[in-house]
Amino acid sequence: MSANNQGDQEIPFTTDQPTTQATETSQRVEEIDVAQADESDSWETDDEGDFYDEHAHDDLSDHEDDEHYVDLGLSKHLIECYPTTTAEEVSVVGALCDICLNEYKSDDKLRTIPCLHRFHSKCIDKWLKKNSKCPMCRSDLRKSEWYSD
Repeated sequence: MSANNQGDQEIPFTTDQPTTQATETSQRVEEIDVAQADESDSWETDDEGDFYDEHAHDDLSDHEDDEHYVDLGLSKHLIECYPTTTAEEVSVVGALCDICLNEYKSDDKLRTIPCLHRFHSKCIDKWLKKNSKCPMCRSDLRKSEWYSD
């Protein structure tokens, strides 16, 4: 054992341990295939469209005196005006819905919003009832730029 002087203190260090110990330990760690580690599909849900909504717990009474406060969601009528198709028709089978993170299946109904982003219709309908902006690009779907006169 040797010592190292640092100021008034003597710091002991040892040279009897092999420097390759950490390397040997890290080489014994096997790579884990995440897909095989959890085959339970725990990320999938039967209830497409569940998402965190930061406004879910807002007290609307806080906004009564705010002249700039606008209802965040879109009307059911407006949401239903956006076109729908199936994942197979637009060749996106296997791609992920950016709201629920589930893969599109061939017969899944998708809705395309004016900014041309596409989601499961259940997911985006639920989102747009509480939010007027695209969950991807944050385009405000209430803006007149999306509608022709």
